[in-house]
Amino acid sequence: MVKQAKPDLNTPELEGITLSGALAVVYSKYDLGCGWEEQIHPYSKGYASQDALKLGMNTLVYAMTH
Repeated sequence: MVKQAKPDLNTPELEGITLSGALAVVYSKYDLGCGWEEQIHPYSKGYASQDALKLGMNTLVYAMTH
């Protein structure tokens, strides 16, 4: 879990790539996919399932509205 690796982290860490001024790629160095699948992988640093789902939905809504 990300919180175990970085206890002081209060917001998700995301990175992005822009093309012609528009956000084209959103990247997280912490696993989101396992959280979306509600799977626990002991060797993976990722967001908790509920947090990963919220983050994914927020990213999707942002992509659809910008």
